Amino acid sequence: MSNPQFSFVFPIKIARVLILFILGAISLSAAAKLTNDDKGSSVTQNKDERSHQCRIWLGPSYLTSDSSNKYGLYAGIDFNVGDIIPDYEIGLPMLDFANNPARDFSPMHTATMEYLEALMWSTDYAGQAKYEANASATAYVPGIGMLTNYHSGYYNVEWHQPSVLAREPYLSSQKASPARGSISPYYNLTMMASKKIVAGMELFANYGDIWESDHNGDADDIYQQKISRQDYEIADKIVNRILNFFENFEGKMSADLQEKVFDFMAEQVLDGTAGKKAKIYRSLIPANIRKLKAVKEAGGTFEYRYNDMIRSQKWFDKYALCVDYLEVKPSTIEHAGRGAFAKRSFKKGDVITPVPLVPVPTEELFHIYNPIEVINNGVKEIEFDTSRPIGFQQILNYAFGHAESSLHLIPTSPMVSFINHATTKRGVSQDNIQPSANAYLAWSDHDTIYNDHALHDLSV
Repeated sequence: MSNPQFSFVFPIKIARVLILFILGAISLSAAAKLTNDDKGSSVTQNKDERSHQCRIWLGPSYLTSDSSNKYGLYAGIDFNVGDIIPDYEIGLPMLDFANNPARDFSPMHTATMEYLEALMWSTDYAGQAKYEANASATAYVPGIGMLTNYHSGYYNVEWHQPSVLAREPYLSSQKASPARGSISPYYNLTMMASKKIVAGMELFANYGDIWESDHNGDADDIYQQKISRQDYEIADKIVNRILNFFENFEGKMSADLQEKVFDFMAEQVLDGTAGKKAKIYRSLIPANIRKLKAVKEAGGTFEYRYNDMIRSQKWFDKYALCVDYLEVKPSTIEHAGRGAFAKRSFKKGDVITPVPLVPVPTEELFHIYNPIEVINNGVKEIEFDTSRPIGFQQILNYAFGHAESSLHLIPTSPMVSFINHATTKRGVSQDNIQPSANAYLAWSDHDTIYNDHALHDLSV
C-alpha cells in the first residue's frame, strides 16, 4: 500500500478553527498495480457506478457554513423506525485519554485533544471497555460515530445496543493470537433509525441528554437553536391531536366552522395550557388547517420546517460520494481479525471510498502512563506518572503516518479502519496464499466536496 506524503500543515491561527478543517484529504483507490504513473492519475467516481442504490452517502452537511466546513452522512434509501443503518463500525477504547499531560504542551495539542474528546462516545456503547481504564474511558468510533452530526432540534438515529452486545467471536479462531491487544475486539457498532428517514435526509445522532444539556444554549455555536428537540416533539403531539379531533368530526363541520375551531385551539387553548411555550408551538404549527396533514406526511414539524434538508440524487451526484461499497467480514489474513471486502467490482483507478482525516500533530497524545495511587486530604486518588509512557492508545494502530513526520492522520470514513495492510509474501502451500496490495491511498482531487488542495504544498 502506498504511503501518501503528508506535506500539508496547520495554519497557526486559532488551532481549534484549523481542526474543523482538514477532513477530506485522501481517497482510497483500487489499483491492479501501483506505478509512478498511477500516483498522478485522476481519482474520480464514475457517475454511472455512483448512481446505483447507494444506501449511505458522504457529503457537505446541512450544518456547514462559510466559517465551518462539516461533512455529514445521508440516507440514500428510505429507513423505517427500527431499521439498522448498514454501516457496522469499529470502536477504539481511549483509556485515560483525558489524563494525558501532552494537552498542555502547546495550544495545538490542547485543541487537538479537546476536538477529539468532543467526538468520542461513552464506552457503554462499545462494550465494557470502561473497566480497562484507571480513571476514564471513552470510545472513538469512525464512520457513523464521527460523521453523524448533532442538531439541537432533531435526531433520527441512535445506537443499536444489541449489535454491540451480541457480536460474533473476536477472531475466527479461538486460539491465542499475537494480534490480541493490537486490534480492537469492539467491531460491530451500528445505529438504527429512531424515526422514519426519507431518502436524501441527513443522519443526525442522539448525543444523549447529558451532552445536550452541556451544549444547548451555547451562544458561540451557530447551530444551536432557541427551539429545542423537545419543542418539536410536543408540537408534533399537538398536531396529531388536532388532526384526530377533526377526524372524529369529519363531515359534521363546515369548512368555516373548522377554521374557527382551529383558530380557537391555536390561540385560546394553547395559550392557556402551554404558557410561555405557546408562542414557540404556534410558530411550528401551520396557521392553515389544511396544511396540518402536510406536516404529518412530511414526518413532523421539524421535517416540514426544514424540507430543504432533503437532498436529491442530482445533488448526490454532484456534491457527495457513496460510502456503501464495503462490507466487513473475518479477514482472510491470519491474525488480522476482520477486514473490509468490496461489495462490487472496481476497475483500476476507481475510488473505493473517500477518507476524511483528523490531524494529530504528535504521537505524544497517544501515550498511556502508569497510574499511581495517592492520598490527598485523606482521600485516595489516582494520578499518573508522566516521567515515561508505558504504552500507546490502540488508535495509533489505525492512524496513517510517515516515518519522516510526527504528524498522524486518523481516518473518519465508514469501514476504512477495517482495511488491512497487504503483503506480497506468499505461503508455501496454495491454501496459505496472502493477497498482494489491491488498493492504495491518494490525495483526493475532488473539487465539489470541501477539499483545500493548497494544504498539500505546505511543509509541516
